[in-house]
Amino acid sequence: MEKQNEATEHRVEATTSALDDEKNNALTHRHAKEVNVQSVALADAIAKDKPDYKSKSQMTLYAMMCLCVLNGIMNGYDGSVMSAINAMDPFQARFRIGLTGELNGAVFSIYTVGSIIGSLLCGYIMDRWGRRACMFSGASMIVLGSVLQASSFQLPHDWAWRIPYIVQLVPATIVISVVWFLPESPRWLWSQGHTDRAAAILTKYHGDGNPHSALVKLELDEIRTSLEAEQELRNNNWNYKILVNNRPNRYRMWLIMLVAVFSQFIGGSVISYYLPAMVRGVGITDSSRQLLLNGINTVISFVSGIFGSFFVDKVGRRPLFLWGTLLTGLVYIPINVLAAKAEHHLDEGTAVPKPQAYAFIAMIFSYGIFWGFCWTPLQALYPAEILNNEIRAKGMGAKGFISGVASFINTYGTSVSIKHIGWKTYTIFLVLHFVHLGLMYLSCVETKERTLEELEEIFSDKKPVKRSLQKTTVVVDRGLGVKIKDDA
Repeated sequence: MEKQNEATEHRVEATTSALDDEKNNALTHRHAKEVNVQSVALADAIAKDKPDYKSKSQMTLYAMMCLCVLNGIMNGYDGSVMSAINAMDPFQARFRIGLTGELNGAVFSIYTVGSIIGSLLCGYIMDRWGRRACMFSGASMIVLGSVLQASSFQLPHDWAWRIPYIVQLVPATIVISVVWFLPESPRWLWSQGHTDRAAAILTKYHGDGNPHSALVKLELDEIRTSLEAEQELRNNNWNYKILVNNRPNRYRMWLIMLVAVFSQFIGGSVISYYLPAMVRGVGITDSSRQLLLNGINTVISFVSGIFGSFFVDKVGRRPLFLWGTLLTGLVYIPINVLAAKAEHHLDEGTAVPKPQAYAFIAMIFSYGIFWGFCWTPLQALYPAEILNNEIRAKGMGAKGFISGVASFINTYGTSVSIKHIGWKTYTIFLVLHFVHLGLMYLSCVETKERTLEELEEIFSDKKPVKRSLQKTTVVVDRGLGVKIKDDA
């Protein structure tokens, strides 16, 4: 009888346990959902400890990011200010360099020589003294250059073109003032042996103060693993051979070259620097109107870049690159046709029809929308993502060097080309669009939602593009993590 009672009790306990498990499973999976993810590890960490994007630490992080973005503003300001100044009558009257031609090209391309030299130095500075030191030194040089440009006392005070150079002081001065109050890069701190400081920064800003955050743990493990593997390569700050010392790094630098070179050679730079000359070519000769169009185009590109940044993590890097290059290439077709027709009218001494001129301007603005939406958010983000800790500083320096050389060639060559072959200059950019589209389709890896460890696996794979596009189906359970779906 006792054995029967014990057996009954065991059955009851087993039944109760099974019911409890079923109940717990039901409660657990009530908020579970099945999704396709690029990175299982990252999805698991976020599912366990999803960041609160409205927390105080996250808001502080956003503010610091905005301050860092001022470096990008300084980098992009030059194109807009050069284009605007080129259209100013006082500037042209003073220097007499023309809107296009050899002298104009030399004046507007010579500044890129400084960026080429600076790019070679920035990798060493970042590896030796940290990211903040590099920001400080770069902003200091911009302040010095702006003061020299704006206060040249041997020339009469034509404030129309001096004031834009003075405005360059604003973001540079802000960076100099606040950069030492920003936290240093955790990866750089870890590489210098300051592991506690690195962990504290990640815990504060990525884990919302929680030292047990799954996301922070994942990031720290990745930093530790990658830096331990690269220990022997971190001591020589001038060793640029590491950029091409193995197949994965060579592939990374190939992508860096594609982005750096073709960001200059698919038509965006010609619009940035020579928009006044372009619209003059379709019959718009009034300098005030040229300046207005230049300002409108800058605002359009800026707003498009803001909107595009919200889609980088939604659609991925590769689709934005490909669609951006395709759409801007398609826009260059009517730009070619309209410019050719306008040049024909001007050669015959007849006025360019207003609808034709307005259509040309509309195409320029359309280019700004597509370029800003797709390319602007990726020019700095993508190179930084594909470079690992071992070569990130030197790789970004190399990217700046390559971009500077391409910009020098493009800025000078475009000015000369517009003067001598006119609208056919745009045909060159049209062809380069589709060359770049083909190369990016074959080469561009997707970095969306990938951890450092997974990117290492992607670049080490025989087919990096195919490997980067692979996704894993997982069941996400908020608060508990993820589980890879069993296809069986």
